[in-house]
Amino acid sequence: PTVELEDLTKRYRSTVAVRSLSLRVEPGAILGLVGPNGAGKTTLLNMMAGLLEPSEGTVRLFGRTYAEAGNDIRAQTGVMRDDPGLYESLTGSEHLSFTGSAYGLDPAEVAERSREVLAFMDLEQAAGETAETYSAGMRKKLALACILVLLDEPFATLDPEAALRVEELLRRLSAGGATVVLSSHVLDRVDRLCSELAFINKGELILRGPPDELRARGAEGKEAGSLEELYMDLVAPEGERRGLSWL
Repeated sequence: PTVELEDLTKRYRSTVAVRSLSLRVEPGAILGLVGPNGAGKTTLLNMMAGLLEPSEGTVRLFGRTYAEAGNDIRAQTGVMRDDPGLYESLTGSEHLSFTGSAYGLDPAEVAERSREVLAFMDLEQAAGETAETYSAGMRKKLALACILVLLDEPFATLDPEAALRVEELLRRLSAGGATVVLSSHVLDRVDRLCSELAFINKGELILRGPPDELRARGAEGKEAGSLEELYMDLVAPEGERRGLSWL
């Protein structure tokens, strides 16, 4: 597998953000992490990306741990977090040049790739402007242009056209053998895009499988239905759902 997590746990003092979670992701898969805010999705992605040290358990990418081959792993992976973390004084083109040089690409190749990706993400006209002038959607597109593989809420702040471009690009990456792991609250989009979904709640993996199988199976004791219904049954059973007394 490209990604292998074994009994992964992350604690923050008395809070357990991820609890004994094991997961394998094969080459070419697009795995969607689904769960409510605070479920542990971002913590899990940060541990996969080597940005956060697990309290217990092991993260292996390409069969090796970060302790064994951290530099090699980072050279083969990319991370885009919900907060793009751009350099405000750099232009769009400079971000791409910096990323390419950091990954050891030939300058001529970086220039060619930059032209292609800026056109693909509809950022050509803004390529010479600094990141501080970019809108939220443009910032997300620039971050995505720089690095694509592990994605945290990649569709947030994107307009519909840009979101469709991202979907197309992720499918191309997957078809070429890349493994993509992303988190999203947009169930219809992950249903359409992902080959597998992993439902996470309170730091635990509670259900995993292809969207069609999950939809057909339904939650335990429930008839099959939509992913939205399954999601609600798993993370907020009817007896625990809150409402307003006058509505």
